[in-house]
Amino acid sequence: MSEDEKFQKQPVSSSRSSAIVRSIPDRDSCARQYGVAYSMDKTLIVFACLCGFAAAQFGNNFGSFGVASNAGNYNRGQQTQDRQFQEAPRPTGVCKELNERYPVPGSCDKYVECLNGTAEEKLCPDGLRFNPNVNFSVYPCQYPNEVACLERSALQPAQPTEQCEHQFGYFKLGDSSNCSYFRNCVNGVGYDFQCPDGLAWSSVSYRCDWPDEVEDCDAEAFLGFRCPEVPISKELGAPAGFRYYRAENNCQKYFLCIGTKPRVLFCGSNTAYDDLTNTCVSADEVAACPSELRAQAARIREEEKQLLAKELEFNAKTTNKRRNVQVMLAEIPEALSVRSPICQQKNGYYKVDASCDAYIECLNYQAIEMICPDGLHYDPESKWPGYPCGYPMDVPCVGRGASQPAQPTAECPHQYGYFPSPLAKENCGQYRMCVGGQALEMVCPTGLAFNPESGRCDWPDQVPSCKVEDFLRFSCPAPPVDADGAPLDIVLNYKYNDNCYYFFSCEKGRARLLSCEEGLAFDPASGQCIEAEYVNCGPSH
Repeated sequence: MSEDEKFQKQPVSSSRSSAIVRSIPDRDSCARQYGVAYSMDKTLIVFACLCGFAAAQFGNNFGSFGVASNAGNYNRGQQTQDRQFQEAPRPTGVCKELNERYPVPGSCDKYVECLNGTAEEKLCPDGLRFNPNVNFSVYPCQYPNEVACLERSALQPAQPTEQCEHQFGYFKLGDSSNCSYFRNCVNGVGYDFQCPDGLAWSSVSYRCDWPDEVEDCDAEAFLGFRCPEVPISKELGAPAGFRYYRAENNCQKYFLCIGTKPRVLFCGSNTAYDDLTNTCVSADEVAACPSELRAQAARIREEEKQLLAKELEFNAKTTNKRRNVQVMLAEIPEALSVRSPICQQKNGYYKVDASCDAYIECLNYQAIEMICPDGLHYDPESKWPGYPCGYPMDVPCVGRGASQPAQPTAECPHQYGYFPSPLAKENCGQYRMCVGGQALEMVCPTGLAFNPESGRCDWPDQVPSCKVEDFLRFSCPAPPVDADGAPLDIVLNYKYNDNCYYFFSCEKGRARLLSCEEGLAFDPASGQCIEAEYVNCGPSH
Protein backbone atom coordinates (compact mmCIF):
# COMPACT_ATOMS: atom_id res chain seq x y z
CA MET A 1 0.00 0.00 0.00
CA SER A 2 1.45 3.41 -1.00
CA GLU A 3 1.91 6.28 1.44
CA ASP A 4 -0.89 8.23 -0.27
CA GLU A 5 -3.27 5.26 0.12
CA LYS A 6 -2.36 4.93 3.79
CA PHE A 7 -2.95 8.67 4.20
CA GLN A 8 -6.37 8.50 2.58
CA LYS A 9 -7.50 5.49 4.68
CA GLN A 10 -6.73 7.17 8.01
CA PRO A 11 -9.75 8.30 10.08
CA VAL A 12 -10.38 11.98 9.29
CA SER A 13 -13.29 14.14 10.34
CA SER A 14 -15.33 15.38 7.39
CA SER A 15 -16.48 18.70 8.87
CA ARG A 16 -15.04 20.77 6.02
CA SER A 17 -17.59 23.52 6.27
CA SER A 18 -16.03 24.80 9.47
CA ALA A 19 -12.92 25.81 7.53
CA ILE A 20 -14.65 27.74 4.79
CA VAL A 21 -14.76 31.50 5.27
CA ARG A 22 -18.08 32.49 6.77
CA SER A 23 -19.40 35.39 8.79
CA ILE A 24 -19.82 34.98 12.54
CA PRO A 25 -23.23 35.87 14.02
CA ASP A 26 -21.41 37.72 16.78
CA ARG A 27 -18.91 40.02 15.06
CA ASP A 28 -17.12 40.49 18.37
CA SER A 29 -15.67 37.02 17.91
CA CYS A 30 -13.06 38.71 15.74
CA ALA A 31 -11.38 41.37 17.87
CA ARG A 32 -9.25 42.42 14.93
CA GLN A 33 -9.06 41.91 11.18
CA TYR A 34 -6.37 39.23 11.24
CA GLY A 35 -5.36 36.77 13.93
CA VAL A 36 -7.11 34.25 16.16
CA ALA A 37 -10.10 34.50 18.49
CA TYR A 38 -11.99 32.22 20.87
CA SER A 39 -15.74 31.60 20.73
CA MET A 40 -18.05 33.32 23.18
CA ASP A 41 -19.35 30.09 24.74
CA LYS A 42 -15.97 29.32 26.33
CA THR A 43 -15.31 26.26 24.17
CA LEU A 44 -11.91 26.00 22.62
CA ILE A 45 -12.97 26.93 19.12
CA VAL A 46 -10.30 29.02 17.46
CA PHE A 47 -11.11 31.22 14.51
CA ALA A 48 -8.53 32.57 12.08
CA CYS A 49 -9.89 36.06 11.57
CA LEU A 50 -9.48 37.37 8.05
CA CYS A 51 -10.93 40.81 7.37
CA GLY A 52 -13.48 40.49 10.18
CA PHE A 53 -14.66 37.02 9.14
CA ALA A 54 -13.82 33.73 10.76
CA ALA A 55 -12.00 30.97 8.93
CA ALA A 56 -10.39 27.62 9.77
CA GLN A 57 -12.51 26.64 12.78
CA PHE A 58 -10.70 24.16 15.01
CA GLY A 59 -12.58 21.59 17.09
CA ASN A 60 -12.59 20.31 20.72
CA ASN A 61 -13.95 21.92 23.85
CA PHE A 62 -12.42 22.36 27.24
CA GLY A 63 -13.58 18.92 28.30
CA SER A 64 -11.24 17.25 25.86
CA PHE A 65 -8.32 18.43 27.91
CA GLY A 66 -9.55 16.01 30.56
CA VAL A 67 -9.13 18.15 33.65
CA ALA A 68 -11.49 17.09 36.45
CA SER A 69 -11.61 17.70 40.17
CA ASN A 70 -13.28 15.92 43.09
CA ALA A 71 -14.30 17.93 46.09
CA GLY A 72 -12.47 16.59 49.12
CA ASN A 73 -13.80 16.01 52.64
CA TYR A 74 -12.82 17.81 55.81
CA ASN A 75 -10.74 15.57 58.05
CA ARG A 76 -9.73 16.87 61.48
CA GLY A 77 -10.34 20.50 60.35
CA GLN A 78 -8.03 20.18 57.35
CA GLN A 79 -9.38 20.22 53.78
CA THR A 80 -7.94 17.81 51.29
CA GLN A 81 -8.59 17.82 47.59
CA ASP A 82 -7.82 15.16 45.02
CA ARG A 83 -7.37 16.03 41.39
CA GLN A 84 -7.46 13.54 38.61
CA PHE A 85 -5.96 14.17 35.23
CA GLN A 86 -6.64 12.14 32.16
CA GLU A 87 -3.69 10.84 30.23
CA ALA A 88 -2.15 13.47 27.94
CA PRO A 89 -3.51 13.26 24.39
CA ARG A 90 -1.47 11.30 21.91
CA PRO A 91 -1.40 11.56 18.12
CA THR A 92 -3.64 8.98 16.45
CA GLY A 93 -4.24 7.86 12.89
CA VAL A 94 -2.90 10.30 10.32
CA CYS A 95 -1.51 12.63 13.02
CA LYS A 96 2.20 12.12 13.45
CA GLU A 97 2.35 15.13 15.80
CA LEU A 98 -0.18 16.53 18.26
CA ASN A 99 -0.38 19.84 16.41
CA GLU A 100 0.54 19.76 12.75
CA ARG A 101 -0.90 20.17 9.26
CA TYR A 102 -0.57 17.92 6.22
CA PRO A 103 -1.52 18.44 2.56
CA VAL A 104 -4.29 16.34 1.06
CA PRO A 105 -2.74 14.44 -1.87
CA GLY A 106 -3.71 15.93 -5.23
CA SER A 107 -5.33 19.05 -3.74
CA CYS A 108 -3.85 22.53 -3.66
CA ASP A 109 -6.23 24.06 -1.12
CA LYS A 110 -7.30 21.15 1.12
CA TYR A 111 -5.31 20.07 4.13
CA VAL A 112 -5.61 18.02 7.29
CA GLU A 113 -5.06 19.78 10.59
CA CYS A 114 -4.14 17.85 13.71
CA LEU A 115 -5.12 19.71 16.87
CA ASN A 116 -4.41 17.94 20.14
CA GLY A 117 -3.86 14.75 18.15
CA THR A 118 -7.29 14.86 16.46
CA ALA A 119 -7.36 15.16 12.67
CA GLU A 120 -9.81 17.33 10.76
CA GLU A 121 -9.92 18.06 7.03
CA LYS A 122 -9.89 21.77 6.19
CA LEU A 123 -10.32 23.88 3.08
CA CYS A 124 -8.61 27.20 2.37
CA PRO A 125 -10.78 30.16 1.31
CA ASP A 126 -11.42 30.36 -2.42
CA GLY A 127 -8.38 31.81 -4.18
CA LEU A 128 -5.82 30.84 -1.51
CA ARG A 129 -3.52 27.82 -1.43
CA PHE A 130 -2.36 25.60 1.42
CA ASN A 131 1.31 26.09 2.32
CA PRO A 132 2.66 23.02 4.14
CA ASN A 133 5.92 24.78 5.00
CA VAL A 134 4.66 27.42 7.45
CA ASN A 135 4.82 27.02 11.21
CA PHE A 136 1.72 25.75 12.99
CA SER A 137 1.18 29.14 14.62
CA VAL A 138 0.94 30.81 11.18
CA TYR A 139 -2.24 30.85 9.10
CA PRO A 140 -1.50 28.24 6.39
CA CYS A 141 -3.52 29.61 3.46
CA GLN A 142 -1.59 32.00 1.23
CA TYR A 143 -1.67 33.58 -2.21
CA PRO A 144 -0.72 31.45 -5.24
CA ASN A 145 2.55 33.30 -5.86
CA GLU A 146 3.74 32.17 -2.41
CA VAL A 147 2.77 28.51 -2.77
CA ALA A 148 4.04 26.19 -5.52
CA CYS A 149 1.46 23.40 -5.63
CA LEU A 150 3.40 21.29 -8.19
CA GLU A 151 1.71 17.87 -8.19
CA ARG A 152 -1.17 19.17 -6.00
CA SER A 153 -3.20 20.78 -8.78
CA ALA A 154 -6.86 20.21 -7.82
CA LEU A 155 -8.80 23.24 -6.53
CA GLN A 156 -12.27 23.87 -5.16
CA PRO A 157 -14.79 25.46 -7.55
CA ALA A 158 -14.45 29.23 -7.81
CA GLN A 159 -16.85 31.41 -5.82
CA PRO A 160 -16.98 34.54 -8.03
CA THR A 161 -18.76 37.78 -7.22
CA GLU A 162 -19.66 40.78 -9.36
CA GLN A 163 -16.26 42.29 -8.59
CA CYS A 164 -13.99 39.27 -8.22
CA GLU A 165 -13.39 35.98 -9.99
CA HIS A 166 -12.29 34.46 -6.67
CA GLN A 167 -12.97 35.42 -3.06
CA PHE A 168 -9.31 36.25 -2.45
CA GLY A 169 -6.47 37.20 -4.76
CA TYR A 170 -4.89 39.82 -6.99
CA PHE A 171 -6.16 40.17 -10.55
CA LYS A 172 -5.06 42.22 -13.53
CA LEU A 173 -7.32 44.95 -14.93
CA GLY A 174 -7.05 46.31 -18.45
CA ASP A 175 -5.58 44.92 -21.65
CA SER A 176 -2.01 44.49 -22.91
CA SER A 177 -1.65 48.22 -23.61
CA ASN A 178 -2.95 49.27 -20.17
CA CYS A 179 -0.96 47.09 -17.79
CA SER A 180 -0.62 49.10 -14.59
CA TYR A 181 -4.01 48.51 -12.93
CA PHE A 182 -4.89 45.53 -10.74
CA ARG A 183 -7.51 44.51 -8.19
CA ASN A 184 -7.08 43.04 -4.71
CA CYS A 185 -10.06 40.87 -3.74
CA VAL A 186 -10.82 40.27 -0.06
CA ASN A 187 -13.92 38.23 0.74
CA GLY A 188 -15.23 38.87 -2.75
CA VAL A 189 -14.90 42.66 -2.45
CA GLY A 190 -12.52 44.31 -4.93
CA TYR A 191 -10.11 47.17 -4.22
CA ASP A 192 -8.44 48.73 -7.27
CA PHE A 193 -4.80 49.85 -7.34
CA GLN A 194 -2.28 51.18 -9.84
CA CYS A 195 1.42 50.41 -10.13
CA PRO A 196 3.95 53.27 -9.96
CA ASP A 197 4.37 55.12 -13.25
CA GLY A 198 6.14 52.99 -15.83
CA LEU A 199 5.59 49.64 -14.10
CA ALA A 200 3.13 46.89 -15.03
CA TRP A 201 1.21 44.40 -12.90
CA SER A 202 2.46 40.82 -13.12
CA SER A 203 -0.19 38.15 -12.53
CA VAL A 204 2.61 35.62 -12.06
CA SER A 205 4.67 37.31 -9.36
CA TYR A 206 1.84 39.42 -7.85
CA ARG A 207 4.21 42.39 -8.09
CA CYS A 208 4.63 45.55 -10.14
CA ASP A 209 7.44 44.87 -12.60
CA TRP A 210 9.13 46.25 -15.71
CA PRO A 211 6.59 45.92 -18.54
CA ASP A 212 9.01 43.94 -20.72
CA GLU A 213 9.17 41.34 -17.92
CA VAL A 214 5.37 40.91 -17.88
CA GLU A 215 4.34 38.34 -20.47
CA ASP A 216 0.85 39.68 -21.24
CA CYS A 217 1.93 43.35 -21.42
CA ASP A 218 2.85 45.08 -24.69
CA ALA A 219 5.64 47.32 -23.36
CA GLU A 220 5.77 49.54 -26.46
CA ALA A 221 2.01 50.18 -26.49
CA PHE A 222 1.90 50.62 -22.71
CA LEU A 223 4.77 53.13 -22.56
CA GLY A 224 3.96 54.77 -25.90
CA PHE A 225 7.56 54.40 -27.05
CA ARG A 226 9.41 52.11 -29.43
CA CYS A 227 13.18 51.74 -29.27
CA PRO A 228 14.72 53.03 -32.52
CA GLU A 229 16.52 50.51 -34.65
CA VAL A 230 20.25 51.13 -34.66
CA PRO A 231 22.11 49.62 -37.61
CA ILE A 232 25.32 47.71 -37.09
CA SER A 233 28.31 49.89 -37.90
CA LYS A 234 31.25 48.46 -39.80
CA GLU A 235 33.61 50.60 -37.77
CA LEU A 236 31.93 50.39 -34.33
CA GLY A 237 30.24 47.00 -34.58
CA ALA A 238 26.92 46.21 -32.88
CA PRO A 239 25.18 49.04 -30.96
CA ALA A 240 25.46 49.25 -27.19
CA GLY A 241 23.13 46.97 -25.26
CA PHE A 242 21.82 49.94 -23.21
CA ARG A 243 20.67 53.14 -24.90
CA TYR A 244 18.86 56.19 -23.51
CA TYR A 245 16.32 58.54 -25.10
CA ARG A 246 14.64 61.63 -23.67
CA ALA A 247 10.83 61.72 -23.70
CA GLU A 248 9.35 64.26 -26.09
CA ASN A 249 6.84 65.88 -23.74
CA ASN A 250 8.60 65.62 -20.36
CA CYS A 251 12.18 66.76 -19.79
CA GLN A 252 12.36 64.82 -16.50
CA LYS A 253 11.35 61.55 -18.15
CA TYR A 254 13.53 59.33 -20.32
CA PHE A 255 13.57 55.83 -21.75
CA LEU A 256 16.10 53.06 -21.32
CA CYS A 257 16.28 50.59 -24.20
CA ILE A 258 17.64 47.15 -23.39
CA GLY A 259 18.04 45.79 -26.87
CA THR A 260 14.61 46.53 -28.31
CA LYS A 261 12.74 46.54 -24.98
CA PRO A 262 11.86 49.98 -23.53
CA ARG A 263 11.67 51.00 -19.89
CA VAL A 264 10.75 54.44 -18.56
CA LEU A 265 12.79 56.23 -15.88
CA PHE A 266 12.43 59.59 -14.13
CA CYS A 267 14.87 62.20 -12.83
CA GLY A 268 14.51 63.54 -9.31
CA SER A 269 13.09 66.83 -8.12
CA ASN A 270 14.45 69.91 -9.96
CA THR A 271 16.59 67.74 -12.24
CA ALA A 272 16.10 66.77 -15.88
CA TYR A 273 17.53 64.35 -18.40
CA ASP A 274 20.49 65.64 -20.41
CA ASP A 275 20.82 63.72 -23.68
CA LEU A 276 24.43 64.87 -24.09
CA THR A 277 25.68 63.17 -20.94
CA ASN A 278 22.85 60.60 -20.55
CA THR A 279 22.47 61.69 -16.92
CA CYS A 280 20.10 63.75 -14.81
CA VAL A 281 21.39 67.30 -14.25
CA SER A 282 19.95 70.49 -12.78
CA ALA A 283 16.84 71.37 -14.79
CA ASP A 284 18.09 74.90 -15.49
CA GLU A 285 20.77 73.36 -17.72
CA VAL A 286 18.25 71.61 -19.99
CA ALA A 287 16.71 73.90 -22.60
CA ALA A 288 13.79 71.54 -23.22
CA CYS A 289 12.39 72.11 -19.71
CA PRO A 290 9.58 74.62 -19.04
CA SER A 291 10.74 78.06 -17.91
CA GLU A 292 9.07 77.67 -14.49
CA LEU A 293 10.98 74.47 -13.73
CA ARG A 294 14.26 75.95 -14.97
CA ALA A 295 13.82 79.06 -12.81
CA GLN A 296 13.00 76.99 -9.73
CA ALA A 297 15.98 74.69 -10.29
CA ALA A 298 18.29 77.68 -10.79
CA ARG A 299 17.10 79.31 -7.57
CA ILE A 300 17.59 76.14 -5.53
CA ARG A 301 21.02 75.52 -7.03
CA GLU A 302 22.08 79.08 -6.23
CA GLU A 303 20.94 78.69 -2.61
CA GLU A 304 22.93 75.47 -2.34
CA LYS A 305 25.97 77.19 -3.85
CA GLN A 306 25.77 80.06 -1.37
CA LEU A 307 25.50 77.71 1.58
CA LEU A 308 28.38 75.60 0.31
CA ALA A 309 30.45 78.74 -0.29
CA LYS A 310 29.89 79.85 3.31
CA GLU A 311 30.97 76.47 4.62
CA LEU A 312 34.04 76.43 2.37
CA GLU A 313 34.93 79.99 3.34
CA PHE A 314 34.64 79.15 7.02
CA ASN A 315 36.75 76.01 6.61
CA ALA A 316 39.30 77.84 4.48
CA LYS A 317 39.74 80.66 6.99
CA THR A 318 40.35 78.36 9.90
CA THR A 319 42.57 76.05 7.86
CA ASN A 320 44.64 78.87 6.33
CA LYS A 321 45.14 80.55 9.68
CA ARG A 322 46.46 77.36 11.19
CA ARG A 323 48.58 76.68 8.10
CA ASN A 324 50.14 80.16 8.15
CA VAL A 325 51.08 79.79 11.79
CA GLN A 326 52.47 76.33 11.11
CA VAL A 327 54.62 77.66 8.26
CA MET A 328 55.85 80.55 10.38
CA LEU A 329 56.81 78.32 13.28
CA ALA A 330 58.34 75.75 11.00
CA GLU A 331 60.80 78.37 9.78
CA ILE A 332 62.11 78.84 13.32
CA PRO A 333 64.64 76.19 14.30
CA GLU A 334 63.28 74.14 17.18
CA ALA A 335 66.52 74.61 19.09
CA LEU A 336 66.09 78.41 19.00
CA SER A 337 62.40 78.48 19.87
CA VAL A 338 61.26 78.95 23.43
CA ARG A 339 58.83 76.27 24.52
CA SER A 340 55.62 77.42 26.11
CA PRO A 341 55.03 75.88 29.54
CA ILE A 342 51.43 75.19 28.50
CA CYS A 343 52.44 72.88 25.66
CA GLN A 344 52.99 69.42 27.07
CA GLN A 345 53.13 68.09 23.52
CA LYS A 346 54.62 69.51 20.35
CA ASN A 347 51.20 69.90 18.70
CA GLY A 348 47.85 69.81 20.44
CA TYR A 349 44.84 71.59 21.90
CA TYR A 350 44.23 72.76 25.47
CA LYS A 351 41.10 74.28 27.00
CA VAL A 352 40.89 77.71 28.56
CA ASP A 353 39.30 77.44 31.99
CA ALA A 354 35.87 79.09 32.38
CA SER A 355 35.51 79.62 28.60
CA CYS A 356 33.21 77.67 26.28
CA ASP A 357 34.76 78.75 22.99
CA ALA A 358 38.37 79.82 23.68
CA TYR A 359 41.26 77.33 23.55
CA ILE A 360 45.03 77.09 23.19
CA GLU A 361 46.62 75.49 20.13
CA CYS A 362 50.21 74.33 20.42
CA LEU A 363 52.28 74.26 17.23
CA ASN A 364 55.91 73.21 17.53
CA TYR A 365 55.60 73.79 21.31
CA GLN A 366 54.42 77.39 20.70
CA ALA A 367 51.08 78.32 22.37
CA ILE A 368 48.55 80.34 20.37
CA GLU A 369 45.28 81.57 21.85
CA MET A 370 42.35 80.72 19.56
CA ILE A 371 38.58 81.16 19.67
CA CYS A 372 35.82 79.23 17.94
CA PRO A 373 33.44 81.05 15.58
CA ASP A 374 30.42 82.64 17.24
CA GLY A 375 27.88 79.96 18.12
CA LEU A 376 30.34 77.05 18.32
CA HIS A 377 32.03 75.53 21.38
CA TYR A 378 35.54 74.19 21.88
CA ASP A 379 35.60 70.42 22.20
CA PRO A 380 38.17 69.30 24.82
CA GLU A 381 37.98 65.76 23.41
CA SER A 382 39.17 66.81 19.95
CA LYS A 383 42.55 65.59 18.72
CA TRP A 384 45.04 67.67 16.78
CA PRO A 385 45.01 68.42 13.84
CA GLY A 386 41.23 67.85 13.61
CA TYR A 387 38.95 70.85 13.79
CA PRO A 388 38.26 71.45 17.53
CA CYS A 389 34.99 73.43 17.38
CA GLY A 390 31.50 71.92 17.33
CA TYR A 391 27.85 72.78 17.81
CA PRO A 392 26.64 73.16 21.43
CA MET A 393 24.42 70.08 21.20
CA ASP A 394 27.50 68.01 20.36
CA VAL A 395 29.82 69.83 22.76
CA PRO A 396 28.04 70.67 26.04
CA CYS A 397 29.81 73.43 27.92
CA VAL A 398 29.96 71.94 31.41
CA GLY A 399 31.73 74.07 34.02
CA ARG A 400 32.87 76.61 31.41
CA GLY A 401 30.20 79.31 31.33
CA ALA A 402 31.86 82.24 29.53
CA SER A 403 31.51 82.77 25.77
CA GLN A 404 32.43 85.53 23.35
CA PRO A 405 29.78 88.21 22.66
CA ALA A 406 27.21 87.17 20.07
CA GLN A 407 27.64 88.43 16.52
CA PRO A 408 24.01 88.49 15.34
CA THR A 409 22.77 89.31 11.86
CA ALA A 410 19.34 90.22 10.56
CA GLU A 411 18.65 86.50 10.07
CA CYS A 412 20.58 84.79 12.86
CA PRO A 413 21.17 85.31 16.60
CA HIS A 414 24.65 83.77 16.18
CA GLN A 415 26.91 83.21 13.20
CA TYR A 416 26.53 79.43 13.49
CA GLY A 417 23.90 77.20 15.05
CA TYR A 418 20.38 75.80 14.94
CA PHE A 419 17.50 78.00 16.10
CA PRO A 420 13.66 78.13 16.06
CA SER A 421 12.37 79.60 12.82
CA PRO A 422 10.71 83.02 13.18
CA LEU A 423 8.88 82.30 9.91
CA ALA A 424 6.92 79.39 11.38
CA LYS A 425 6.19 80.15 15.02
CA GLU A 426 3.19 77.80 15.03
CA ASN A 427 5.05 74.97 13.31
CA CYS A 428 7.21 73.10 15.80
CA GLY A 429 8.81 71.04 13.04
CA GLN A 430 10.49 73.94 11.22
CA TYR A 431 13.79 75.44 12.33
CA ARG A 432 16.65 77.56 11.03
CA MET A 433 20.28 76.61 10.41
CA CYS A 434 22.73 79.51 10.42
CA VAL A 435 26.03 79.31 8.55
CA GLY A 436 28.25 82.39 8.55
CA GLY A 437 25.32 84.54 9.69
CA GLN A 438 23.04 83.44 6.85
CA ALA A 439 19.92 81.36 7.47
CA LEU A 440 18.61 78.27 5.75
CA GLU A 441 15.12 77.04 6.65
CA MET A 442 15.00 73.34 7.61
CA VAL A 443 12.22 70.87 8.47
CA CYS A 444 12.26 67.94 10.91
CA PRO A 445 11.14 64.48 9.80
CA THR A 446 7.36 63.96 9.91
CA GLY A 447 6.02 63.86 13.46
CA LEU A 448 9.11 65.36 15.13
CA ALA A 449 9.56 68.87 16.52
CA PHE A 450 12.64 71.05 16.83
CA ASN A 451 13.94 71.22 20.39
CA PRO A 452 15.81 74.51 20.98
CA GLU A 453 17.42 73.14 24.15
CA SER A 454 19.09 70.22 22.39
CA GLY A 455 19.30 71.71 18.90
CA ARG A 456 17.82 68.49 17.51
CA CYS A 457 14.54 67.13 16.25
CA ASP A 458 12.71 65.44 19.12
CA TRP A 459 9.35 63.99 20.13
CA PRO A 460 6.97 66.97 20.35
CA ASP A 461 5.96 66.05 23.92
CA GLN A 462 9.60 66.55 24.90
CA VAL A 463 9.60 70.14 23.57
CA PRO A 464 8.04 72.48 26.19
CA SER A 465 7.41 75.25 23.66
CA CYS A 466 5.47 72.98 21.29
CA LYS A 467 1.68 72.69 21.47
CA VAL A 468 1.58 68.99 20.72
CA GLU A 469 -2.12 68.58 19.87
CA ASP A 470 -2.07 71.58 17.52
CA PHE A 471 1.17 70.41 15.91
CA LEU A 472 0.07 66.80 15.37
CA ARG A 473 -3.61 67.72 14.88
CA PHE A 474 -4.47 64.82 17.12
CA SER A 475 -5.29 64.27 20.78
CA CYS A 476 -5.21 60.91 22.52
CA PRO A 477 -8.60 59.58 23.67
CA ALA A 478 -8.98 59.05 27.41
CA PRO A 479 -7.20 55.80 28.33
CA PRO A 480 -9.12 52.93 29.96
CA VAL A 481 -9.04 52.82 33.76
CA ASP A 482 -8.73 50.05 36.33
CA ALA A 483 -11.21 49.18 39.08
CA ASP A 484 -9.94 52.09 41.17
CA GLY A 485 -10.37 54.58 38.35
CA ALA A 486 -6.64 54.92 37.72
CA PRO A 487 -5.53 55.06 34.04
CA LEU A 488 -4.07 51.80 32.81
CA ASP A 489 -0.43 51.89 31.76
CA ILE A 490 -0.99 50.59 28.24
CA VAL A 491 -0.13 51.75 24.72
CA LEU A 492 -2.95 52.26 22.20
CA ASN A 493 -2.43 52.96 18.50
CA TYR A 494 -4.68 54.95 16.18
CA LYS A 495 -4.83 55.57 12.44
CA TYR A 496 -3.07 58.66 11.05
CA ASN A 497 -5.44 60.52 8.72
CA ASP A 498 -5.69 58.59 5.43
CA ASN A 499 -2.12 57.32 5.49
CA CYS A 500 -1.62 53.57 5.80
CA TYR A 501 2.00 53.66 6.90
CA TYR A 502 1.92 56.11 9.82
CA PHE A 503 -0.02 55.85 13.06
CA PHE A 504 -0.39 57.64 16.39
CA SER A 505 0.81 55.80 19.47
CA CYS A 506 -0.75 56.96 22.75
CA GLU A 507 0.79 56.22 26.14
CA LYS A 508 -0.48 57.98 29.26
CA GLY A 509 -2.23 60.55 27.08
CA ARG A 510 0.98 61.33 25.16
CA ALA A 511 0.75 61.09 21.36
CA ARG A 512 3.65 60.23 19.08
CA LEU A 513 3.57 59.72 15.33
CA LEU A 514 5.26 56.47 14.34
CA SER A 515 5.68 54.61 11.06
CA CYS A 516 5.48 50.96 10.09
CA GLU A 517 8.55 49.12 8.87
CA GLU A 518 9.05 48.59 5.15
CA GLY A 519 6.56 46.11 3.73
CA LEU A 520 4.07 46.65 6.56
CA ALA A 521 1.01 48.89 6.88
CA PHE A 522 -1.10 49.96 9.85
CA ASP A 523 -4.25 47.93 10.49
CA PRO A 524 -6.78 50.02 12.51
CA ALA A 525 -8.71 46.94 13.62
CA SER A 526 -5.76 45.31 15.37
CA GLY A 527 -3.87 48.52 16.13
CA GLN A 528 -0.70 46.97 14.73
CA CYS A 529 1.48 47.01 11.63
CA ILE A 530 0.81 43.94 9.51
CA GLU A 531 1.76 42.87 5.99
CA ALA A 532 0.73 45.70 3.66
CA GLU A 533 -1.08 43.39 1.26
CA TYR A 534 -3.74 42.77 3.91
CA VAL A 535 -4.48 46.48 4.41
CA ASN A 536 -6.66 48.47 2.05
CA CYS A 537 -4.33 51.29 1.05
CA GLY A 538 -5.61 53.23 -1.91
CA PRO A 539 -3.27 54.74 -4.53
CA SER A 540 -3.43 58.14 -2.84
CA HIS A 541 -1.91 56.77 0.35
